[in-house]
Parts: sequence; C-alpha cells; structure tokens
Amino acid sequence: MTTVYQEKEACRICGTISDHVTIGPTKSFGSSDLDTRPPQMLRSTLKFQIRRCPGCGYCAPDLADASALVVAIVKSDAYRAQLDHPGYSMLANSFLCYALIQQAVGALDQAGWACLSAAWVCDDEQAHAPAKQCRLNAIHWFQHCKLESIAFTAEPGLEEAVLADLYRRTGQFERVPAICQRGIAQKPTAMILQMLNFQLGLARKQDTACHLVDQAL
Repeated sequence: MTTVYQEKEACRICGTISDHVTIGPTKSFGSSDLDTRPPQMLRSTLKFQIRRCPGCGYCAPDLADASALVVAIVKSDAYRAQLDHPGYSMLANSFLCYALIQQAVGALDQAGWACLSAAWVCDDEQAHAPAKQCRLNAIHWFQHCKLESIAFTAEPGLEEAVLADLYRRTGQFERVPAICQRGIAQKPTAMILQMLNFQLGLARKQDTACHLVDQAL
C-alpha cells in the first residue's frame, strides 16, 4: 500500500503557497521495465514526484529550494516555452522543465532521468511521438554524462543497459550492439548481463516495445 498525505508548500521563487501530495513508504510488486521504471505501486506515484508552482511555474520535487541560478532559469524564454508546450501534457512539461533546470546547474544525470520520467508520462498517455522525443532527450543527456565521466547509475553495465533500451525504443537498432558489448565488457552482475543479451535479441527483431526485466531473466 502507498501512503500519501497532503501538505502546503511555499514556493521559494514567488512565495505562492500551494497544496501538494507527499509520498510515504511505498512497496513495489512485480518486475521493473528494462529502462528501470518500477512496478506498481511505486509506478503510480510518478505524478507526485514533481511539483509545479501555480504562481510562477517553478517545477521541482521541492519548491522550497531554489538558488539564484534556478530563479534565472525559471524566468528564461526557453523555460517559459517548455512550461506550456502544446506537444506535451502538463505533467510531462513539468518534468521537462525540471530537466532544463538540472542541465543549467550541471546535474546532467538528473536532466537525463527527468527526461526519461517525462517519457514514462507520455507512455501512460499513449502519446507515442512525444514519448520518443523525451527518450531522445534522455539519450542526449546520458551520452553527455558518459563524455564527462558523470555516473547516472551505480552498477557496472547498467548505464549501457539503460542506453540500449533508449536506443531500441527510439528505433535506433544499429546502435544497440556496440552499447551492449561495452556493457558486457564491464563484467556486470548476472541480471544485468541477461538484460544486455536480451536487448541484443530485441534489437535484431527491431522490437520497439516496452519489456520487463523478468522477460530478460
């Protein structure tokens, strides 16, 4: 069971006080997706993982925290354009706005994960083209992480497993084998090794569908 409760939070940028849901301890049952999206019941808390200030549009997990740089980003033209972008839902735009903030403060790993969270939102909405674009954005930031030696996962080979899934889901099948081989070369755990080998098989079939870790095992 997921525990949720309402709380009021004041925005650090504009001072607007708004109501938000806070997530308590949550259990998960079943298998994660290959891109690490958790199973239920944690999966259903996605909409509570980002907050949007109704006053100024600041999007973050915690509206009470914002540096001077963050304030400047929220006021920027790029941020304002993303906030109400007609190609995405409000929730997806909120995650994409948070990605812009994380990019600006140098947290490229968090920018990538925010874009992937936006893709999950689009998946739930059956918005296939926006989901693909969000995954392309996630690839962009995760590849920048690789170039700058910024880890975006904690286990050997898992970064490659996530990237392989992103490339496969966006139809870039030709990129998958080399990425999987790099992951395999890191001598990952048996589970991640099976995920990488499973991705190779899916890419050969030109399969762009969502698959579970359990299927790989």
